[in-house]
Amino acid sequence: MRARSILVTGAVAALGCLTCPAATMAAPSAPKVGALAFDDLKTGEIYTVDPDGSHFRRLTHDAPNVISFLPSWSPDGQRIVFGRSVNGHDQLYTMAADGTDRRLVRAEPPQFSDDDAHYFPGGKRLIFSRCRPAGAGCRLAVMHSDGTHLRFLTASRHEVYDINGTVSRDGTRIAFARANAAGVTQQVWVMRGDGTHRHPVTAATYEAYRPDFAPSGNRLLFSTNCCRLGGNVWVTTLGGRVRRITHTAYPLFSGPAVFSPNASRIALTTNRRYPQRCCGDVFIVPVAGGPARRVPLPVNHVGTVSWRRAG
Repeated sequence: MRARSILVTGAVAALGCLTCPAATMAAPSAPKVGALAFDDLKTGEIYTVDPDGSHFRRLTHDAPNVISFLPSWSPDGQRIVFGRSVNGHDQLYTMAADGTDRRLVRAEPPQFSDDDAHYFPGGKRLIFSRCRPAGAGCRLAVMHSDGTHLRFLTASRHEVYDINGTVSRDGTRIAFARANAAGVTQQVWVMRGDGTHRHPVTAATYEAYRPDFAPSGNRLLFSTNCCRLGGNVWVTTLGGRVRRITHTAYPLFSGPAVFSPNASRIALTTNRRYPQRCCGDVFIVPVAGGPARRVPLPVNHVGTVSWRRAG
C-alpha cells in the first residue's frame, strides 16, 4: 500500500533486501523509564530495549499475515499505540508497556487505513493519519484514545499525504509531514493544536519527513531525502534556523530520529554500517555533538523508534 510506504519512508526504502538473521526473543516485562520502543521491518514485530542495549523485550507475537509497526509511547509511559496490519488493512491498537492488554482503538472498514498515531499531552487523545487506497491520499485526524470523538484536521486531497503528525508537550502545536502537495516531494509543516494556521517550516529541497518536537516545543527534529537513497537528521527552530546533526555519506542514511526526554540526545535509525543497505540499527547521538553509540540489538531491520519519557 502506497500510504504505508510513505508513512515509514526512509527506513523501508533504504533497507532494501531483508537478509539479516532474526533474533531469539525474550518474554515481555515492564520497561524502565527511558526505554526505547521500536519496530523491526523483517520480523514485523514491536520491541522495547534500554538505551544501553539491556532488557530487550518482544512485545508483539503476530501471525504471518500480520505486521505491527510505528510504536509510540503514551505521555505517562504506561501504554504504546501502534499500527497493526492484517492482510494489508491497517488499524490502530494500544497495549500496556509490557505488551499485554492489547486493544483495538477504532474498528473501520477496509477502505480506510489508520496509521502512525501519537498521543496528545495527557494521553486522552490521539493524532493519526487516515489513508485511503489507490492514491486517494491521507489526512490527519484526532480522536479520543478509546476511539470516540473522531475529528479531521486536514482535508482529503487526491495523492496528497498528510502524515507523521506529532504534538508539542504543551499541546499548542502539531507538526506533520505533507507529501505530494504542489509539486513538493515531502515537507514538514506546523499548525496550531486545533488544526488552524498551517504553514511549512522546512524548505522543499530538504524533502523532510517525520518531525519530533523538543520538550521545549521550540525545536523540531526532521529527516531528509524522503523516498530515496541517502538522508540525515537535522534540527530546526520554528523560525527556520536549521542545523545538521548527522553526516552519513550517500547512499546510506540516518533517520528518522526522536529526542531523549531531556533533549540532550537523539535516538535514530541508520544503515551506516551496511554498505549493501540491507539493515538498520539504532544509534544514540548527542544533540550538541560527540560520538554516536550503537544500541546493541539482536534484530537489525529497525524502522522507527519512540523514547519513553515517564512510567
